[in-house]
Amino acid sequence: ILLLFFSALVPLLGLLVLYFLVDFLGLTIVPFLGALLILIGLSIPLIWTMRWAVLFYLAPYLTITSEFGAREALRESRRLITGRFWQVCGRIVIPKLVFFIISTMVVLVAGVFIGFILDILTGLNLDLHLRLATIAQLTITMIVVAFVNPLMIISDVLLLRSLKE
Repeated sequence: ILLLFFSALVPLLGLLVLYFLVDFLGLTIVPFLGALLILIGLSIPLIWTMRWAVLFYLAPYLTITSEFGAREALRESRRLITGRFWQVCGRIVIPKLVFFIISTMVVLVAGVFIGFILDILTGLNLDLHLRLATIAQLTITMIVVAFVNPLMIISDVLLLRSLKE
């Protein structure tokens, strides 16, 4: 969810930087200051949101795997991550990125392979080909997601165990 949030804001930040550069080169100070204030105003909440998300990332796992209540899990998560923020942030992001890249490649390769088989089997019937290709692509995606999601959770639980030690 956070990746979607950040990816939605990246084009906006790029446009603001472009606007900033154009207005700066045009020597107009008011739009320059406005763009700078908007950039600062967007950056600070994003940084704090990322920090908050990483500090409390392990709280649900602590609630499930331990006898902690909600508040105790939040405190314990913050205690485990404090002082190791960037290491933990990397250990959260890198496995998910690797799993995402691998699963995307599997879906693409399987989709091309299934598409090739469907081309042979359906011949010139484009309607049938489109229907079967859509069903096959969605099915492949769901199967891959069903295998990858537990791996992501396992990586988080392993992170939690290593931080507890």
